[in-house]
Parts: sequence; C-alpha cells; structure tokens
Amino acid sequence: MRPILDWLAQRSFRLKLVGAAVLTEIAVIATLAYLGTQQMDSALTDQVRVRIEQGTVLFNAAFGPELVERNYSALQLALEHARSGREIEYAVLHDSRGNLIATTGWDLRRPLPAVDTDVRKAADIGILNLQQSVMLDGQNVGELRYGLSTAFLVEARQNLLRQTLVVATAGILVSLLVLTFLGFGMMRRLGSLANVARRLADGDLSVRVGNGSRDEIGRLGAAFNNMAEELEGRVRELRASEARLALVMRGTSDGIWDWDLRRNVSYFSPRFRELLGYDDEDEFRLMFHFRTALHPDDRDRAIAAQDNALLHQARFDEAYRLRCRDGTYRWFRGRGYAEWDEKGSACRFAGSLSDISVQKAAEDALRESEETLFYALRGSSDGIWDWNVALDRYYVSPRYRELLGYSEDELPNRRSSFLGIVHPDDRPAVESAVSRHFKQRTPYDVEYRMRHKDGSYRWFRGRGQAVWNAEGRVIRFAGASSDITAQRKAQDDLQTLLAEQKALLDNVIVGIVYLKNRVIQRCNRRFEELFGYEEGGMVGHTTELVYPTREIFEAIGERAYAALGRGETYSEELQLRRKDGSLFWGFITGRAVDAVHPGDGSVWIYVDFTERRQAQEALQEEKDLSEALLAGLPGISALYDPELRLLRWNRNLETVTGHAPERLRNMHANELYVEASAVRKASLVALERGIVTHGEATLVTADGSRIPYYLYAAPILRNDRKLVVGLGFDISGRKQAEAALRESEERFRKFFEESADASLIIEGDRFVDCNEAALAMLRMHSKEELGTVHPSELSPDLQQDGRSSVEKANEMIQIAFARGSHRFEWLHRRADGEVFPAEVLLTRILHQGKPLLYTVWRDITDRKMAEAEISKLNEELEQRVRERTAELTAANRELEAFSYSVSHDLVAPLRAIDGFSRMIEEDYGPLMDIRGKGYIDRIRGGTQRMHQLIDDMLALSRVTRDEMKRESVSLSGIAEQILSDLKQMQPDRKVATRITLDIHATGDPNLLHIALENLLRNAWKFTARQNAAHHSAEIEFGVLRDEDKPVYFVRDNGAGFDMQYAGKLFGAFQRMHGAQEFEGTGIGLAIVHRIIQRHGGRIWAEAAPEQGATFFFTLS
Repeated sequence: MRPILDWLAQRSFRLKLVGAAVLTEIAVIATLAYLGTQQMDSALTDQVRVRIEQGTVLFNAAFGPELVERNYSALQLALEHARSGREIEYAVLHDSRGNLIATTGWDLRRPLPAVDTDVRKAADIGILNLQQSVMLDGQNVGELRYGLSTAFLVEARQNLLRQTLVVATAGILVSLLVLTFLGFGMMRRLGSLANVARRLADGDLSVRVGNGSRDEIGRLGAAFNNMAEELEGRVRELRASEARLALVMRGTSDGIWDWDLRRNVSYFSPRFRELLGYDDEDEFRLMFHFRTALHPDDRDRAIAAQDNALLHQARFDEAYRLRCRDGTYRWFRGRGYAEWDEKGSACRFAGSLSDISVQKAAEDALRESEETLFYALRGSSDGIWDWNVALDRYYVSPRYRELLGYSEDELPNRRSSFLGIVHPDDRPAVESAVSRHFKQRTPYDVEYRMRHKDGSYRWFRGRGQAVWNAEGRVIRFAGASSDITAQRKAQDDLQTLLAEQKALLDNVIVGIVYLKNRVIQRCNRRFEELFGYEEGGMVGHTTELVYPTREIFEAIGERAYAALGRGETYSEELQLRRKDGSLFWGFITGRAVDAVHPGDGSVWIYVDFTERRQAQEALQEEKDLSEALLAGLPGISALYDPELRLLRWNRNLETVTGHAPERLRNMHANELYVEASAVRKASLVALERGIVTHGEATLVTADGSRIPYYLYAAPILRNDRKLVVGLGFDISGRKQAEAALRESEERFRKFFEESADASLIIEGDRFVDCNEAALAMLRMHSKEELGTVHPSELSPDLQQDGRSSVEKANEMIQIAFARGSHRFEWLHRRADGEVFPAEVLLTRILHQGKPLLYTVWRDITDRKMAEAEISKLNEELEQRVRERTAELTAANRELEAFSYSVSHDLVAPLRAIDGFSRMIEEDYGPLMDIRGKGYIDRIRGGTQRMHQLIDDMLALSRVTRDEMKRESVSLSGIAEQILSDLKQMQPDRKVATRITLDIHATGDPNLLHIALENLLRNAWKFTARQNAAHHSAEIEFGVLRDEDKPVYFVRDNGAGFDMQYAGKLFGAFQRMHGAQEFEGTGIGLAIVHRIIQRHGGRIWAEAAPEQGATFFFTLS
C-alpha cells in the first residue's frame, strides 16, 4: 500500500508540476504579449509623435506664407493634398483672428472634437484629434485642427495578438507532451535534490549530491555541490572582507556613515569628519547635525530624498551643500541604502559622503561652455560639420543645409551625401586636403564648389581640425564651411579691375597722383602730360613743382592736410604751373588713405579747369539770363499725379492764388477752379489718351477772387509713372480786350456813322458801305446809289502828277495792303462832276476772313489854300534864315580870330616871363638864397599854370565849335590805347585795368577820344595814392544796360570825392581836391560834359571819399 500511496503522491505532484508549468507558460506568454504590446504601442506612439513634429514643421512652411499673403485657393489645395495621403482624416484651417480659411474632410455643421492629449488612448478609437498654431518668423498667423489616423496602431496590435496566441497554443501542447514523458524520472531525482537543499539550509555545508548524470538534473546536482563549496569559500572570504572593509574605511576618500534607526545611534568615519574640516571627534559630535548643516536652499530637497529612501525602500543618492567647520559651504554627494525588518520598517541606514565641489565647478563651466557653443552655432553664419571617424557618424548644422537650400530629408547626415554635391572638378582636391591633414597634420583649409538646391554651384571655404588618439589614428574631424561665393566673385572682379586699372588710369582725362608726405610716389601718365613732364620725371619730387610759388604750396598744404585729418575730402580751384612756367586754371581734390595719419598716404586728382572755368562763366551768364526769363514768364504751371494732386508748381501759382505752399501741397487741381468737374475730366482725358487738352476755366483765389484762365493739360511719363503738366495763362486781358473790342466795334460804328470825314468800305471793285458824310461829300442821295458806282468813276482821268488815276489807284491799294495802311492825297470827283482835292487814308482790314479796304476821305480844299499861303510865308522865312546864318558865320570867324589872338597875345608874354625866370635861375642861382629861389619857382609855376589854363580854354571853345562827324567808333579800342599810353609814361605804377571788349558807339571819333582820355587820365591820376599805400590800383571801363539802352562807365578805386559837391563837378575850373594833392586845372570834366551833350547824352557820377569814383554817360 505504501508504494502505491507514494506513487500517487508522486503522480499528484507531477500533475501539479505539469499544471504549474503550463500556467507558468501561459503567464509568461501573456506577460510577453502584454510587454510586446506595450513596447509596440510605445514605439508606434513615438512614431506618431515624430509625424506630428514633422507635420508641424511642414504645415508652418506650407501654410504660413500663404496665410500672410491670403492665398486662399492655394491653402485649400494644400489641405486637400495633405489629406490625400490617407494619414489625415480631416483638416480645418483658421487665420489668427479665428476666421475659417479652408477645410477638407469635415462637416462644418458639426462642432470640432476635443483635442486629444493621450496618443495611446486615441489609438483605441482610430483617430487622433490635434490642434497646431501656424507660425511664420515667430508670429502666430493661424490655427490648424486636424485628425491623424491611428488605424495602423490597432491593426499592428491585432496582428501581434494573433501571432502570440498561435505561438502560445503550440508551446503549451508541446510542453504538455514533454512533461508527461519526462516527469517520472525527474521527480525521483528532484526529491534527492530537495533533501540536499534542506541540509544546506540547516547549515551543513559538507553535504553533497550523489549523482553522476550529465543531464539537467545532474548538472543541477553538480551545481548544488559547487554551491556548497562556494558557500564554504564565501564564508571564509566574508571574514577576510570584514577585515578589509575596516581598512578601506580608513583609507577611502569618501566619508562613511551608519545610522542605527532603532537606537538612534550614528557612526561617522574619520574621513567624514576630515571632509567637513573637523579634527576632534568630540567637537564634531557637538557641532555637526545633518539637518542644520544643510544649505538652506538644499535642505528641503535633501531631507525629502532621505525620507523617500526610508519610506519607499529607494536608494539615497543626492547632491547637496554642507556647512564646514570654517563656516563655508561645500558641495557633497551623499549615497545611502536602508535595511528593513520583516515588518517593512527601516532599521538601519548607511552610506557614503563624497566631496564634489571640484566636479560641480567643472559642471558649471561645462554647462556655460555648452550654452556658449550652442548660441555660437545658432548665430554663426558658417556651416558646422562634425565627423566621428571612429563611429562613422556625420553631423551637419542646420545653417550648413540652409546655405545649400536643402532640408534634412533631402540631405541626410552622411558624409557621402555632402561629397556627392561637391563639384566633380573640386572633389579630388577636397579628398586630397583631408588625406594630407590626416597623414601630415597640415592645416585643413580648402576652397571648393557645392551644388545648391537650385542647381547652381556656390563657392565654400572649408576649415577643420582632426583629433588623433594615442596610436596616431584620427578619431574625430570637425570644422566649419563659409559661403565665399560673393568673395570669389569680388576677387574675380578685382582681378579684372586690376587688369584694367593701368589702362584706365593712363587714359583718363584727369591726372591722378599718390603722395606720401607731399612727395609723389606714383602717378598716371595724364598727370605728367598735364604739367609737361616726361614719363617718370615727377616721381620722387614734392608737388611744389605744380604750384606757382612756394607760399601757395605751403598754404595749400596747411589747409588741405587739416581737412584730410578730419576725414574730409579737400577740393579747390586755383592756378597751377607747368614745367615751362606757364600758368593755367586747375581743380584739385584729394582724400587721405588714413585720416589719423594723412601724411602717410593720400590720393589726389588734378584737372585742367581752364575751358570749364570759361564755360562756367558763360554758363553763369546764361543761368542768370534764364532765371530772369523764367521769373518774367507769364502764367502758372504745375505738375499733378494721376489723382490730380499738386506735386510741384511755380512761384506764379502761389502769387496768383494767394495760397501758402503748405496749403497747395496735395490739393487737387479741380479745387482751384469753379468748373471743377470740367477741369478734372479734361485732365483725365489728357492722361488716358496721351493728348493735350485745353480750355477756359475760372481760377478761385484764397480771398475768393475769380480770374479767367486758359488752361492746357499735357501728359508726361516720369519713371514709368504718368503725370500731368498743367499750364495756365491769365486771359483777363483777353477777356477785357474782347469786351473792349465789342465796345470798340460799337464805337467804330458810331464813329463811322458820325464821323465828319467821309468813311467808305470797298470790297473788290465796289463800295459796300459808307457814312452820311461820304454821301454828302459826293453829293449822292443813298448808299444804294453809291453801290452802283465803280470806284474809278469817282476820280478824274489824270491826277495832279499827270499819272492815270486807275494806274495810280492800283499802286496806292497795293501799298496799303503791303503796309497795312497808306495815307496820300488824291483828286476826287463828285456826282455832279466837280473835282476836289482830298486826303485819303487806305487801311486793310479783315472781316469774316475777307480782305476789305477801309478808306477815309477828307476834303482838303481849304487846307490846300492855307498851304499855298504858308508856302509863301516859308519862302520869306528861309530868306531871313540865310541872312542870319551869314551873320553867325561871320561872328564865329571873329570868335576864332579872337581865340587865336588870345592864344598868341597872352601866351607870348607868359613864355617870356617863364624864359627869363629860367635864365635868372640858371645864371644867378648860386647868388640867390633859398627864399629867392622859392620866388623864382613860384613865378615859373604860375606861368605854367596860366599857360595850361589858356590851352584848356581854347580846347573848351573848340569842342563847342568843331563840326561833328558821326560814325561807328570802338570805345574799347580807344580806352585800351589811352591806358597803354599811360602805362608807358609811368611804367613803375602797378594798375589793374579791365576793359569790356567790343564796346561800340556812334559819334565823332575825335571828340569821343577827348572825352575818354579826360576820364581815364583822371582815374589814373586819382589812383596814385593806392600805389603809394601799397594797395592795388584798379581802373575799369565797361557798359551797362538801362531799359535796353547802353550806359558806359569809367570806374576807379582812387581818392573819390564827397557827393554833396557833385553839383559843381562839371563846371569849368571846378576842383574837388587841392592843387597840392593832384595837379590839374579843373577844365577836363567840363570838356567831357560838353562833348556828351553834343552827342545828345548825359553824364553823372557816383563816389565816396577814399573809395573811388564811377562816371556814367550815355550817347544818343
């Protein structure tokens, strides 16, 4: 019975074992299935998150610019394209203000679902509802709501479960069969193992399993035997380890602590005390308390970590600061672990304390360095690359891809990807440079071309540094690449520029020179030609060569280098000197290479300014004339934009309207006129059709006045923009003229009808109108009667000069038509045949486009009789004039004889007195004292002055008597001759003379020469003091215009005179200065005055004492 029970017991255990094995397999398979599902869900969830992040970037790039530009059609197409991939179930896009922009796959009548935050939970319903802000340049420009399909998660989970169920079922069936056949023998041997295990547990380490089988149970028995032997060895080692632990605690750098929680007794190793700066254990135990020693900022965190370790059976590993003996805080890292009793309460807590102050400082420095590197990489304009050669990993910064136009998907982090876009011609050079750097450790610095996304090649400069290990193998290679496309282009352009520089500089029309300390270092050929030097002949010399004097050279240097030192450009127009000594007008401009040290280098340009200076003077005259003409132009003008707003206008518009410029600015054209709509319409027609429109309009001024204007509007094109030019002319005068014309016509009709003279109008060969005086003069009864008469019938056959009336009438009519009017005398015949003399005025007029002849007849019968009487009286008067002329001629001859007598009779005694005085002076000079000699000098001076007075009186009389011969006279030539003679007489005097060229006048050459000679001699005489005072004397002869009439003048900067005495200036023998100051008799200006009067002109003067005088005169 016993064996049966044992067998049943064994069979029952086997069954239990089989059942336990099956259950264990099921549990393991279920666990594996659950864990596999969790891992798969986690991986797929991460994949979904990656897709969401990629979608965020793509949606920002796709929708951001279009939202800003409001390209709604493009946004709709983009949404539909995104949904076509079947990953997006629906999408709804709003702008930043919440307005709906585009939608796809969603019924807008339904509210949008809530946004899902749990991806795994959303995977159960097959869709993940998301919300994303659309960003552009950091600004929110819209919001996107969309549903992301998670059907692939459900499908993957179901496939895993199906596969797991199949595998589990097969595994259970196989295990049941194996356990059934193998369980019998295994149970017996397991029982033996159990017996040995109980004895080992009881501490009998000498027991062994007696089994020589090599199967699993045999190996298990062998393992029990090995375990027993190992336990014996471990016990021995444990005892030795305890001894070593004590030694380690004494020698370790960490402090050891042990806290018995039940007894509340703590142990601290000596090293623990040393770390905190304590030498004495009693002092340490008295002063150190863990909670109070913690830094206030770390206390709560450290205590919470300690409590967490004790309450939740967790490891204690925390960094914190403790106060040391000297009061400072140091960083420590505490590690500890607790022991728990059978009730789950902590009973012991032990660990170590490590000083990590140095590590913390290094970590802070590393973190700061990493932040610096991060922001440097983000802010750098270069592309950064890092090749981990040992692990074959390649990293490229986003900036590098941005320089090439690629995204990360288009250009992955592989070295082959980047080498693939290097220009084929440059790839060997790049590989060679890398190889040399790796092998020879030469600097890696190479330039190459890389293909941009748009297909073009851009130049880059790559610089890098490799890292070698101890064996000399490269383990890392990193560096930066700079886009040097613009630099390479600039270099190419520079080479071209340098190649062209010499040809350009040598062929420019200006001289260019480079100076150092005013010494010529380099110059172009034009500079040498400008000053007449051979090639290279000026290099090494100072620029004193080109200036007229050294004083000018030094003055220019002082002014120029002061300006160059301020960083300014110095320019001046002055006279320069050629090698042959000739001077010319030039323009110089220069700038320093370095403003701090201008003498170290400066570039100067020299230009021959002679022709330009002459042109500038002529241009200035033209400009003055143009400005005068523009200022005198009538009318208003303005420039309008397409909306007819005022842009620019002339001064006349402000003057006429009375509006200030601020008011006119941006006014519309139609605001200025009563006919606003008509003006606007006409201007727009001109602008649209490109034609000139014109018409009348009424201008409204600021004070409400209305002025009629005739306006023109013309379109112009300025910088591809159509503008309107408006011109307006005041037609007030024309309107008044039209009114006056109407009034004149009425007056003419009244005058025509009421005139006492006969007035007739002839068209062709017939009379078309006449007044009553004409009918009365011709003794006709009506205008109709006159209309039937041919004009030739109202004249006799012959006129007084014997010519045919018809022939002479045609001639008079032709003259009238040619001149516009013609007055003459004519014999007319009345209707009764009586012939009478008449004064006829023929005037050509136009009436409605037809030429008419308006004629006025005046009966001059009475006047002819009076003229006959006057003719008789005139003959008597002419006889009397002839008699009076003969008397005047005789008187002039007597006056001339008297002048000769005065000249001869008065001058002869004066000559005798002067001659005998000179003889006394010469013969008896040594015998006379000083007073006597003074008397002789006075006698001779008086006689000479008397002689000069007589000559001047004779000259004055001749001026009034001489017959004038008018002809064209060159006043400029006369003045030039007179001043030339004066300079030859006194060559030592320095007088600056200016004579306007080509001054001509009509008059007597001899008299005009006398007049100019007196004026210019006076100017020469009265500027003598300027030379004595070392001032520059100036004399000028020119011409001005006064109402288109020439006014000639002689100007000097001499002694001048007081204008209060100008009234006696032109009287004979009147002087403004004493004889001791200036010689003369005072007769010269009187002669000039009479000459100008004889020429029908006038003369006057303007002057001030010691400021010179100007004499003006005109000629008829």
